[in-house]
Amino acid sequence: MGLVAQILNFFSFYSLSTVHNNQYQSLNDCINYLKGRDIDIQLRRLISIIKKFEHEGFILKIGQKGTDPIYDSTYLAQNIYTRYLEYGAYDFYYWGFVSIRNHFLESVIPIDVEKRNGSRDIGTCFVIDGHRLLTARHCIEGMNNIQIFDPLNHLATPSTIWVPSNDMDIALIEINNYNFSQVPKFEIEYGRVLDEVLTMGYPPIPGFDAINVSDLAYVNATLKVSEGRIIAEDRVLFDRDNYFLINAKVKGGNSGGPIINDLGYVIGMIVNIPLDAEDQSRIDHLAYGVAVTGTQINNFLSNIYRQNDKVRKLSFINNKKGFSTE
Repeated sequence: MGLVAQILNFFSFYSLSTVHNNQYQSLNDCINYLKGRDIDIQLRRLISIIKKFEHEGFILKIGQKGTDPIYDSTYLAQNIYTRYLEYGAYDFYYWGFVSIRNHFLESVIPIDVEKRNGSRDIGTCFVIDGHRLLTARHCIEGMNNIQIFDPLNHLATPSTIWVPSNDMDIALIEINNYNFSQVPKFEIEYGRVLDEVLTMGYPPIPGFDAINVSDLAYVNATLKVSEGRIIAEDRVLFDRDNYFLINAKVKGGNSGGPIINDLGYVIGMIVNIPLDAEDQSRIDHLAYGVAVTGTQINNFLSNIYRQNDKVRKLSFINNKKGFSTE
């Protein structure tokens, strides 16, 4: 657990009943507890953490354990979720999007592709466990050659590629060598309109190598697809479900990149850019991005787990310098 998670866990209902013998704990008790774990924390930092989560309603000030108005103040953390503690969500929430980006930097990976016409392009994928990557379907389907390298620059060879049976722009790549076991794994959650989010991806920057570009944005709306209004590589890859509209500076290489909320969870994946409302031959100049939602992603992963008729496998060829889909 990170520092914030350890503090919240120390003051939690669970620790109150199982560790503290139903005795409310003070800031001084927390400092001594952290020192016992070789964590030296300044009082100013501890108060800052307590006040932030008190303001958000996660922590309640209960009373006093002694006469000192600061050190002897007692607190209780309510509605603290174990899965958030283990994932690091509370630490992400306190330290902000910079810490989220730094933590997951090696978990967002470029996809190098060669199209049927021989031109090169780039996309993005991200790690959800030691051998599985998520990306946009149009980043890999029908390409002449696809290369994905792990952070140690080892070529990752797929064992299976899954896509939805309908026209949804999601693909899951299962890797038969576990090169991604040492990098942090994203978990998928559900998002809402006006959530502040972090996008990470590899938009092509002319004259430069692939670089991970991060941007802060908001989920601005949910969209329902109208035929012909949103396209990908001359093919419509959208079903009639809801999609997110975000105001990030999205470019082609962002496709397949995660949309991450302030708890560090992926709540969507960038799949496209809307077309201009007045000229359908041009990309929208307001720099909006279209994304599949966490709900769609989780439903897709559940269907793979069940191996039902809502998903299918893509045939692919390993050509030793990458792979291609048929």
